[in-house]
Amino acid sequence: MNIGSIRRIDELGRIVIPKNIRQELKIRPEDNLKIYIKEDKIVIEKYSEMSREIEIEKAIAKTIKEIIKAEVIVTDKERVIIGESKLKKELPEKITSIIRKRNKITITKNNKNIYINPIIINGDAIGSIIVITNKEIDYLITNTVDTMTRFLIKYIE
Repeated sequence: MNIGSIRRIDELGRIVIPKNIRQELKIRPEDNLKIYIKEDKIVIEKYSEMSREIEIEKAIAKTIKEIIKAEVIVTDKERVIIGESKLKKELPEKITSIIRKRNKITITKNNKNIYINPIIINGDAIGSIIVITNKEIDYLITNTVDTMTRFLIKYIE
């Protein structure tokens, strides 16, 4: 990918990221960007709080999996960070929409039950923990996922 354009910096030091680049990288209003210098270049990349805490997220996913004996996936707002699933690395719009709306939800699809629990920090949905199982989504599953989600939120804050 080699998309580029020239932009002028305004008097406050701001630049506008061109629409085609925002679309390509799925940058939405309110997304966080990380800006840093690498060698002699300014680098701008999407920032994911979830990607920053990968080791604790792995431990949480493993713990949930051991307790409820189900597939566990950890995501940021747009992609799978931890977990092996038939979900593509990039999340379907239906799931990203659920995360953005901050809904805890259970879905049944192809004889599988899916529980999606968004991770919300300071009012922003930054990701989710998703459980996929053949079993009914019961109190043990929802309580375990909710507890581990609260732990992750406290850890990230």
